[in-house]
Amino acid sequence: MRAERYYAVVVVALSVVVVTSHVLGATVLKGVLWGAHFYGFFPPIVLGVALATTVAAALAIDARLRRTASLTPPARDTAAAARVVVPLVLGALAFVVFWMFRIRHTLLGDSGPLSHNLPLGEQSHPRQPLSLVLHHHVYEWTRRLFEAPGRSPQEVAYDTVALNSVVAGALFVPVAIALARQLVWKPDGADGRAGVTAGMVTSVTAAAALLLAQGYMQLFFGYVENYTWFALAFVLFLWAGLAYLRGRVPLVLASLALAAAIGLNFSGLVLLPSLAVLAAWGILWPATRKAALRDSLATVVIVLGLQTGLAALGGFSATEGFRYMWDLVMRGEATDHTLTYLVSGAHLRDFFSFQLLMGPFAGFLFVPAMLHRLIARRPRDARLLFLLAAALPAFAASWLYGDSIQGIPRDWDLFAPFALLYTAAAIHCIASTPMSPTVTQRLLALATVVSLFHTGAWVAINTSAGRSLERYATLPLSRGRPEMTVGYWYLTHGQKDRARDWFERSVAVYPGNNTAQYQLGLFAMDEGRYEEAVQRFGIATRSRPDKTNYRFALVDALVLARHPEAAAPELERLLTVEPGRADYWGCYGIVLSGLGRAADARAALERAAALAPGDARFAKLIARLGEPDAYARAVREDWDALVVK
Repeated sequence: MRAERYYAVVVVALSVVVVTSHVLGATVLKGVLWGAHFYGFFPPIVLGVALATTVAAALAIDARLRRTASLTPPARDTAAAARVVVPLVLGALAFVVFWMFRIRHTLLGDSGPLSHNLPLGEQSHPRQPLSLVLHHHVYEWTRRLFEAPGRSPQEVAYDTVALNSVVAGALFVPVAIALARQLVWKPDGADGRAGVTAGMVTSVTAAAALLLAQGYMQLFFGYVENYTWFALAFVLFLWAGLAYLRGRVPLVLASLALAAAIGLNFSGLVLLPSLAVLAAWGILWPATRKAALRDSLATVVIVLGLQTGLAALGGFSATEGFRYMWDLVMRGEATDHTLTYLVSGAHLRDFFSFQLLMGPFAGFLFVPAMLHRLIARRPRDARLLFLLAAALPAFAASWLYGDSIQGIPRDWDLFAPFALLYTAAAIHCIASTPMSPTVTQRLLALATVVSLFHTGAWVAINTSAGRSLERYATLPLSRGRPEMTVGYWYLTHGQKDRARDWFERSVAVYPGNNTAQYQLGLFAMDEGRYEEAVQRFGIATRSRPDKTNYRFALVDALVLARHPEAAAPELERLLTVEPGRADYWGCYGIVLSGLGRAADARAALERAAALAPGDARFAKLIARLGEPDAYARAVREDWDALVVK
């Protein structure tokens, strides 16, 4: 009874927090609670209807579960075929729902650059190699389904990635149902196997519904990014790990799922401690020791194979990926990462908001459920240790992570797949606590209904580009990022005047916003204001010295503003990074000729000609080097062709 009261208080209190956060976010705290302000962008009646529907559904389901508990006939086995067919049918239905209500904008994550670069042949990413390989091939296989007169390659690529995400979601659903079965399974009988009874089906249904009702499910609604198959690999890893602890599958299956996760996104390395728990548990018992040692050796082979395969794809390194992820968590990406920041009001607000957004019954339910399960005087089962080893490192990392370059509200997807770990661990903590099955089912059902109140609004707002744009403009981000993103959206939709206005708002808030300064610099170049362009490209380059397109634009502006002496060192920096670029060497030769360094100019142009033997421009530039107006003529006739892509 003590456990039942504890979990009842936790689930009800969290339900109240979620509903209250949405009401406040839709009204007085619209610009603060960015993980729960979705109803504020719909007519007020929508919130009222959603609240009434949530209350009615919670009461109706609770009454149904109470009544079913008192009328349930003796335990009966369900058909094995039904346990396979039903999840597959639900997966097919999920495909339709995911596609119908897919996201309709590029304001979140890196969906804009991804859809822009795929038609240009991009098929690699330093931290998500297999994800980009998959996107590339799906684009090649399916782009003809979306090509039509008037559609740009970027629009086609956007739809192919969206389809890719929906397919991953359709596969995620049946695996999540299988995972739910593992999470709520309880030994019953001498052989340690439980019959599949009507009560068990209800528990599995409640657990699966909670897994599938969280905010991270937005990833599968046509989300254009690199985290959908990554999330699928996570759910496969959890299922395989739990099934291994029951003796149903070999350990190597979990190793393969984890290797896939790491290849899809190097942050999957955070699951290595939980894989070690599986191996240690198998080695501990004589009956499973030999198989565990064999599979552990196979795991080493898999890891080495992953390293070799990634290197073959383009020089990727799992060790370098681990180092990058460690630095990202421990040092931050874009802002202050001190202890003062981690306990600041801004960080607390963002941590609360993105945990609520990805859940809400993920991290917020995981922490109290874990604490109760650890404090309770009950044996620690292997499944609990495995799930905690999977969830705790990721949860700690999400707290330590500082602000990102794009801002956490836009980079919410970095954390979303990990919320699955928290939800799964919380469900198992509750299901493995001695309580009436009916109470457990009722608590999970209440959490599911409240989760749908949250996730339904999150999905609905993303089906509207207009509402999403309005929402994005209110996000409490620093450094002019909301204004910049809104401006970029207008720019890509052909509204240049509105885009310029938003870019100017961005630099007014934060002059160091590199993207806004770069875009304003391009406007200045188009209008012949080269000195202004030099200033803006200079700010962008100092803010992001790693962006070669910023530095090349600065070179262009410096030459047209008649400052070749300042352009030369910038070109030298570019050539240090990319010495194989013929256009860089050609520009360098032109600039050196303007500085009177004819011999160096000839050497640079000859290097360009060697790198691009089919380009006759470089031979022409070499032939004209001795002419008095060679530099002025090269800038007038040849410069734009080298710098404008």
